[in-house]
Amino acid sequence: MSGMETPKQETVESTASSTPDPETNQGFVARYWPYARPYLRQTWLNLRVWIPVLLNPVDRARQVRYWSRDCQHQGTWEVALPKRCWKCGSTEHLRTREWDLRVHSFEYPTLIVGIAAGTALPSLWLASKWLTSFFLTVALLSLVGAVVAIYLKCWPEEARIIMSTCDEHADTMPSSPEVVVDQGELYLYAATEQLAEAAREELKKRRREMKRVMPENPGAHHDDRAIPLDNAAVSKAADGEPSPRPSFTPPPVPDLPPIKLAGDEDDQGKSTPSGS
Repeated sequence: MSGMETPKQETVESTASSTPDPETNQGFVARYWPYARPYLRQTWLNLRVWIPVLLNPVDRARQVRYWSRDCQHQGTWEVALPKRCWKCGSTEHLRTREWDLRVHSFEYPTLIVGIAAGTALPSLWLASKWLTSFFLTVALLSLVGAVVAIYLKCWPEEARIIMSTCDEHADTMPSSPEVVVDQGELYLYAATEQLAEAAREELKKRRREMKRVMPENPGAHHDDRAIPLDNAAVSKAADGEPSPRPSFTPPPVPDLPPIKLAGDEDDQGKSTPSGS
């Protein structure tokens, strides 16, 4: 059969870290590096989203940005990449794989890091110049405060990523997709630039369809009686002829009595002659 076959589906549960078996003769770095590597990798992904200058041209071409209204349903992000192989782009004999991820979203991370850096760097410079422990303590407290603030201003979010692959490239498929959630947006780094380009084109088409279906201003209440319709204009529009804009007659403004000020009453009282 051709590419109309029902793709097979696999589900992969992604965890924050693996559980390797450290050996007793390994050093400190070699022993705990497998535990810290996933966190450092996710931190580097977040930094490239918070500070776009750190993105190189290859990562920028692989980045796809989704809005919450694009793929967030009941608090869970669901991103289905185009049904094509992630490596070769084939659309036949595909199988799909799902990843259930837990990604932390942060609020105002660049502001917190900027305040901490603006406090810590001058304090370190003063501590090195005057050799006093006070400024060194201020620098350390600012860094600790930034870590605590970032921890308090973050929360976990669930994300489900669906990717397709052919049988030939199923074994070399990435173990986990690169995902960042920031300020109500999901940033996905596709495995290849071709897959990212296809995902962006599909996303543009979906947004155009949503814009065509949804009204421009859904909160506005339209009153059909405000603008009367002209039967001749409607018939011309049905025949394909351009019709002028419907005429609108404003309601008549009633005549209001003149407004009397406080000084007018006093002047009127003085100008009226007395009856004596």
